[in-house]
Amino acid sequence: MDRKPMIETSTIDVRHDAGTGNKCVNQYVMQATLGKGSYGKVKLAIDETTGAQVAIKIVNKARLKKKRTFGRFGVIDPLSGIRQEVAVMKKLDHVNVVKLLEVIDNPDAEKLYLVMEFVARGPILDLRSDACEPLPEPVCRSYMRDIVNGLRYLHFNHIAHRDIKPENLLLSDSTAVSPCGTVKIADFGVSLLFEGDNDFVKATAGSVAFMAPEMCAPDSFMYSAKKTDVWSAGVTLFAMVFGQCPITATSTAEMYDRICNSTLTLPWPIHPRQEHLIRRMLDKNPDTRITLDEIKKDPWLIGDGVTADDHFERVSVTVDDVDKALTLVNRVVMLVRLKTKVGRIRRSIRGLPPTKSGTSDDIKDSPTSP
Repeated sequence: MDRKPMIETSTIDVRHDAGTGNKCVNQYVMQATLGKGSYGKVKLAIDETTGAQVAIKIVNKARLKKKRTFGRFGVIDPLSGIRQEVAVMKKLDHVNVVKLLEVIDNPDAEKLYLVMEFVARGPILDLRSDACEPLPEPVCRSYMRDIVNGLRYLHFNHIAHRDIKPENLLLSDSTAVSPCGTVKIADFGVSLLFEGDNDFVKATAGSVAFMAPEMCAPDSFMYSAKKTDVWSAGVTLFAMVFGQCPITATSTAEMYDRICNSTLTLPWPIHPRQEHLIRRMLDKNPDTRITLDEIKKDPWLIGDGVTADDHFERVSVTVDDVDKALTLVNRVVMLVRLKTKVGRIRRSIRGLPPTKSGTSDDIKDSPTSP
């Protein structure tokens, strides 16, 4: 399968649409906000050249650089996560993975724009809502097939996602071929690139409620990222079936303890084959936990259908790809640091104290911000 090449753009033209007053970035007319995070926001946009809807992740690179923190196993650099996300998404092409269409990265702007495929129906489940309802069994089966297919493609290409959860599983509109819609895996900010079969990692990543026991144990060290993807997919299946996560807690420490030590209980009886698969996926022992290849052949997942043959296309994402994913980032960060130093010098000359944040009053957000 030939993938349409991803576009890389280094110029940004910001204006307002004459008819609606909406802000435009190049040919993209900004619409509603789809989501927000520490990195920035995700906006729905219309491509004026095609009329197509797209989702644009807007990232403040300089702000992310300042958000570096020390985690359990060293420095956590959110900007490196964006680099990795771009490097990975540039190469991937699968029906169950969200596609990156264009990267807009101007050397003189603090904002980065990732133009992605718009997946109309959003997350498969909203666990934060009090109205979150269990999904019908046929829908759970359809969604799970897509999740497993997407994960098998990623693992085939030596990529572990490491943050599988309903929020990162987006649903397209229904079609004759996919009456339940198609699930697409999104957000590769904490994904792992591994070589050969060496998918072992020591740093924790992802959302606590979806973390595997080997990630939460007090003496945890190295663990298989692929096997934790299976656990997270198992928690997701449980959430689809029951409308809630299998484990809840009032603190992170309590959640870690319960993930490691509590016994899995089901809120109500379900089909024995479905229960069997959930329990195999949520096996606390990673060595005996079911694999994706085994899940694909599972009787409940197959249902009345057949197991299709895989025709995965191998892609390669190297460390060099990650380093060069955003070639302009370092220049932007250096520019911000230079402005900061100049601001401090100016304040010192004027006999003024440093600003509360320790940065210059002269630093402003880029005028290209939507």
